[in-house]
Amino acid sequence: MIVSSASTAWWQKGVVWAVLELCATSHPKMPSSRLVFPTGKKALEKFDKHQSSLSHRDAVDQVAGTSKNVGEMVRKGYTEEKAENRKMLQIILSSICYLGRQGLALRGRYKAGDTAEERGECDSNFLQLLKIRAEDNPSLLNWIKRLQSKFTSPEVQNEMLSIMALVILRKIASEVSGKWYTLMVDETTDLSNTEQMVLCLRYVDNNLDVHEEVIGLHSLESTSAETIVATIQDILLRLNLKIDNCRGQCYDGAASMSGSKSGVSTRLLHLEPRALYTHCYGHALNLAAQDTLKGIKVMGDSLDTAYEITKLIKKSPKRDSIFKKFKNDVSFSGSPGIRILCPTRWTVRAEAFTSIAENYQALKMTWEAARDAVRDTEMRARIGGVAAQMDSFDFYFGIEVGRKLLNMVDNLSRTLQVRDISACEGQTVVTMTLKTFQSMRSDENFRLFWEYIEHEISKN
Repeated sequence: MIVSSASTAWWQKGVVWAVLELCATSHPKMPSSRLVFPTGKKALEKFDKHQSSLSHRDAVDQVAGTSKNVGEMVRKGYTEEKAENRKMLQIILSSICYLGRQGLALRGRYKAGDTAEERGECDSNFLQLLKIRAEDNPSLLNWIKRLQSKFTSPEVQNEMLSIMALVILRKIASEVSGKWYTLMVDETTDLSNTEQMVLCLRYVDNNLDVHEEVIGLHSLESTSAETIVATIQDILLRLNLKIDNCRGQCYDGAASMSGSKSGVSTRLLHLEPRALYTHCYGHALNLAAQDTLKGIKVMGDSLDTAYEITKLIKKSPKRDSIFKKFKNDVSFSGSPGIRILCPTRWTVRAEAFTSIAENYQALKMTWEAARDAVRDTEMRARIGGVAAQMDSFDFYFGIEVGRKLLNMVDNLSRTLQVRDISACEGQTVVTMTLKTFQSMRSDENFRLFWEYIEHEISKN
């Protein structure tokens, strides 16, 4: 039966009309004037009689053979609307993918209002990107102006980002599955005072290309070795990766990570004895540079003075403006500005030393001008102390020695951070750097360096 009652709903009548039109189309002898909707007491009998007719059976076969649903048959615009919605969704997805790939925040300021048109998110990177893309697609601008069902809410954005992240993780897991890999883990405290652990996987594919993939940041309840190992095991379980295929561990030298009795490396070695631990070359180089430079009094004093110089310039807009004025007057055009001396990373300090050495005269003029403009006694003392240090031979000697040494250390650090470098290649680069340092200790090289220092001091 097409319908079960004579009192059909409006949508049921629409379906019946659609079937009747198909019946008329398949039966050429039926005139269109006879397409009258059956009513009255004999409507059901007429439907029963029509159901057994040849035209009805042909119409049913046509309906069964088509891929369109009833909504598309009743309303022709449904297909176009569905295609338009999919097109808009694809534009929104590609925009979110672009912002996520570039590491840009999606959401912006939230504007309050009495109506749905007045309140909502505004000035966000996401909406501004959609508006730019709408310049070439007017339909997108109309879509953005809709009040609802436009797939731009924060909840939808988060869901799309989560789906993209899961797709990437599944792809990485499928590539690593069955292959040997190395775990690289580090932890730090973010601005919200939460302990965050980052985990990376390093592996080689079938083409012998090296890959280093960041799996994600994970919050830690504590930094104990037990908690970190449990978190690592949970991540591997979610990725469906076996600890049996782990062939290496790479961490810093913290006690909780590299402890010989109960550190993370020791605990994982108990689970997989072939997962050899390697102290991160970058951390090891940083510690070596720190111990070496701190052990030399001239270098230690020069580092402290250099750190004070960078603070006095970069943390005072007024002194920074005075310095830039003198820099444009006395320094050559290619000289860099003052670089902040990093207090923790020793392998990135060559730039700070270079900026001081190449702007030496401009800095000395800055102290003279700044000291006269400052009334605070403590600040005048700090500026006077730095100016006095810059007049001493020991400070300039320490700056030039540190600049020469740390330039090579910085180059070594950047080389060790290359993704596809092997342990053997890393050892080779370290050996070459050590040989370069040893060659610098000859009498001839020292004489040339001493003459260079005397010449530069005479200019400053």
